[in-house]
Amino acid sequence: MITPRIARLLAMTYEELQAYRPHTGADVVAWRYVMEAMSGGLLSERGRQEVIERVDGKVPDKLIIAEEPKAVGAIKELQDELGRRR
Repeated sequence: MITPRIARLLAMTYEELQAYRPHTGADVVAWRYVMEAMSGGLLSERGRQEVIERVDGKVPDKLIIAEEPKAVGAIKELQDELGRRR
């Protein structure tokens, strides 16, 4: 319930956000998350992290690539072809 509301608030212009008035409890919670994320200080860092992770998903600490992406192979082929043409 909260994450879609946070995403909607983040999509608003600054003027729309200033004029926004929450209607439901979930609206208030989402609005508070966004306001906390925009304020300064220690709480704002946690608030920003919460808002980002709710909307964009948690970024993994470490990426493990099991196989080379197809794009890398395609780029290598193009580089080889360009090298042969020179």
